[in-house]
Amino acid sequence: MSAQEPQLAVEVDRRRIFEGESVRYRVTLENVENPAEPTLPEIDNNFIVERLGNQTLNSRQITIINGRRSEVVRFGHQYDFRLTPKAAGTYEIPPPTVEVDGVLLEGTAVSVEVRPPADQETVFVEMSADRTAVYPMQSFTISLTIAVRDLPGELSDRSPLSVQGNQPVSVRIPWLDEPLPDGLDSDQTWRDILEPLIHRSDSFRGATDGFQINNIGSQSVFSMFGRDVTTFLPPAKRTERTLQDGSMAAFHEYQLQRTFTPQTTADVTIGAVIVKGTFATELAGGRLNGEEIYAVSRPLPIRVKEVPTEGRPSTFNGGIGSFQTAAELSPTTAAVGEPMTLSVRMTGRGTISDLQPPKIAEIPEITQHFRTYDATTESVPNGKVFTFGLRPLTSNVQEFPPIPISWFDVQQEQYVTQTTPAIPVSITEAQQLATSEIISGAPLPRSELRTSDSGLFANHSSLSELKSENAQLRPWLVTWSAMILVWAAVVVGVRIVSARAGDPAAGRRQAARSTALNRLSAAVNSDHADAQTASEVPASAVKGLIADYRNVSTAGMTSADAGQCLAEAGVDENLQQRVQQFLNDCDAARYGGDSNRADELPITARQLISELAAALEKRC
Repeated sequence: MSAQEPQLAVEVDRRRIFEGESVRYRVTLENVENPAEPTLPEIDNNFIVERLGNQTLNSRQITIINGRRSEVVRFGHQYDFRLTPKAAGTYEIPPPTVEVDGVLLEGTAVSVEVRPPADQETVFVEMSADRTAVYPMQSFTISLTIAVRDLPGELSDRSPLSVQGNQPVSVRIPWLDEPLPDGLDSDQTWRDILEPLIHRSDSFRGATDGFQINNIGSQSVFSMFGRDVTTFLPPAKRTERTLQDGSMAAFHEYQLQRTFTPQTTADVTIGAVIVKGTFATELAGGRLNGEEIYAVSRPLPIRVKEVPTEGRPSTFNGGIGSFQTAAELSPTTAAVGEPMTLSVRMTGRGTISDLQPPKIAEIPEITQHFRTYDATTESVPNGKVFTFGLRPLTSNVQEFPPIPISWFDVQQEQYVTQTTPAIPVSITEAQQLATSEIISGAPLPRSELRTSDSGLFANHSSLSELKSENAQLRPWLVTWSAMILVWAAVVVGVRIVSARAGDPAAGRRQAARSTALNRLSAAVNSDHADAQTASEVPASAVKGLIADYRNVSTAGMTSADAGQCLAEAGVDENLQQRVQQFLNDCDAARYGGDSNRADELPITARQLISELAAALEKRC
């Protein structure tokens, strides 16, 4: 089968949306094995762009008909984005592009119509923040207000959310239970906010009261309440609003709040809230008439500011938030020149990862009495500990000086400095020994020299007792030769090891067997291994072993490629055939769903890995 041409496909899930809603924008690159990520068009002026992730579409399909085996391989990659229009209008999204093998591929343009909500005065959706510009680690609270006009006539005292039957008003709040934007955190979960608001109706007729929020339903976490639809009813406040014609109208106002804390200086946008449902607008003939209404708030941008450089003290160590400091010195009694250890602990709530050691080497009161060494850093719960090595330079010191440490306090919106208390110390002069106190080691025993008046042979009766004083070179030559041989062996060994360490192919061959067995064991011992994994991993382990010994790429290796590698290495034909049969069995188990065969594959793979390693070790 000839290779198909690369293609770049573009699609959106909807072409027409209301203002505040989003579209899913998908870019699919087909017939490309190792693609680069496509380049999106410049649409930031009209859309808020969020990456939703990407996934591979690579697949292999094996068909066996009348004993003839055919294989279809597909390559592809998919990229998903969420686009939220900033205003109503019709927008054309230009085509994305990607370069493949030096050729620029271009997708297609798509258009999206963004309709504004209909002009109505029954439902108002508003978002506000207690702060719209904050510093990192400075919390802010988002307040959502949904104002629903009172029911008409004598029904005005009833909840305007209680007349929708079993089709409650739907509310989508993207910042409640969906993943938060990068760099934004919250101590509150959606359960903390919504569970106290679950409405327990006293009616047995299926009537509801409240909002259905983010499709959180009773079939999941709230099944204990026994309803098909779970509603949430925030406390209502009765208010009046001025309408466009100048008249006053009564409303029920419902409010939800959530507090967020930015972790970085990246600006964030709180997504718009959408309300859909049927609302009663008039009472005629004793019956309520309703109107389908779509209402949406505006997105709420929050600016996260850098901490100011003006007024920043030299003792600022990168902390933003609120912290406490403490210092310990051990020992507090020492002689001049003896080692001491200083530990500075900084804990609290803030940018822990940005904390740096205090600059004690820049404090004159410390450096004139102590020699300082660079700090080591240890992470502890909610903080860090900085450990310094010290040596006193003089005995003329009674305390280790205080250490000033500064950070930016987001509550006060200013830099604050905290100083550790001084630590009393007792430093003595180093002990010095007089010359007379320095003694040498005990003398070795020695015998007294005596002269012999009887001549050289006076005390020796045999010439054999006399030893020649000439230099004996043979023993020395043997010793030197042995040392040279040992040195040469060490040099050769070091060069061999260095050569292997610098040879990636040799490293792959050396680790091939253990890598394959570890990959196989990890999958077999996994509690989450499914049938597909049980057939894919054994084949991948065997192919990986062959690729490592032959120093070729594992990615995309087919059964035919593996057989070709074994043939080139001169592996026994019987072993080649068994490997081919094993890989075919893996494919059949994967695509044919033969779970009984899949259970046997890891055992066969382990045996083949041992035999292949022994065979390839001799030939590679």
